[in-house]
Amino acid sequence: MNKKVIFLNGPKGAGKDTAAKLIKEADLPPSTNLKFASPIKKATHVAYELRNPFEENKYEANKDVPNENFLGLTPREAYIGFSEGYFKVLHGEDVFGRMLARKIDKKIYELITVSDCGFLHEIQPVIDLVGKENCFLFRIHRPGSSFSEDSREYIYPNCIQSCDVCNNTSLEEFQNELTTSLTNFDFS
Repeated sequence: MNKKVIFLNGPKGAGKDTAAKLIKEADLPPSTNLKFASPIKKATHVAYELRNPFEENKYEANKDVPNENFLGLTPREAYIGFSEGYFKVLHGEDVFGRMLARKIDKKIYELITVSDCGFLHEIQPVIDLVGKENCFLFRIHRPGSSFSEDSREYIYPNCIQSCDVCNNTSLEEFQNELTTSLTNFDFS
């Protein structure tokens, strides 16, 4: 079975998780969604000695609000600081890509979405694992969303298929734009 990976790239609030959900609900092979940030969130929660450190999404709704659990930082600031100041320094810029590739290699799903893509060096280990012909990237744009408070950015890999989509319509139209863009992507 050839695994297919769809990377979802965009700033906070652009609709990356929504896109992953819409792709899962579309008439495509069964899929699962993974994130580069999963290990960094878990490790950060452990470092701050939080209860239930493996609840990755516990702070999702308030990740830009200063929090005493993170000694006054926002959860986003703590995650970025731990990622950039520790993990990447110790293990290299592609550490989360290598960790995600290892996880993808163990998954039984044919289609995997990755809804927090923001660095070229992170996607390369995944591309190396599944092959460039088995990868697709969406750059998701939405009025009012930006990378101003994030270390990620829009990425333009030249080795895989990619396209830009705008999430400023209904969910049905957004899903249609996503699936139409995948028309030429070989799911066999």
